[in-house]
Amino acid sequence: MNQNERLGDRRGEIRFEIVGDVWATLVTAQSLPFVNLGPGGILVESAGPLTVGSLQRVRMALGDHVENVAAIVRHVTPMRARPARYLVGLEFVDLPAETRGMVEAFVGEQRATVSGDAEASDVRSVRGTA
Repeated sequence: MNQNERLGDRRGEIRFEIVGDVWATLVTAQSLPFVNLGPGGILVESAGPLTVGSLQRVRMALGDHVENVAAIVRHVTPMRARPARYLVGLEFVDLPAETRGMVEAFVGEQRATVSGDAEASDVRSVRGTA
């Protein structure tokens, strides 16, 4: 086989020509920094807007505990300070009891670290990075 043939056809497996339209689904994963976290959902920062009402699979890590959870996109807001960035509100769907307990414990720990804030008992979400 000469050099030109090898560069033109680098396939190692048999392929079939598709004629016509073929529908497919593409699944991607990206890390998103979280802005707020609470037992009901999470607010994340995204480089692109997600479709409101769409179901998303979220891999959430709290300490050593990692859980794949379902969430529905409830709102998408462009960030004023950062062009081409969005705040995306995700509502958890059927969060497992163990994971809900870990989220509540994490939120509780963050509340305890807030000092000198008269409204600390009213905090319903946590700020941080992931």
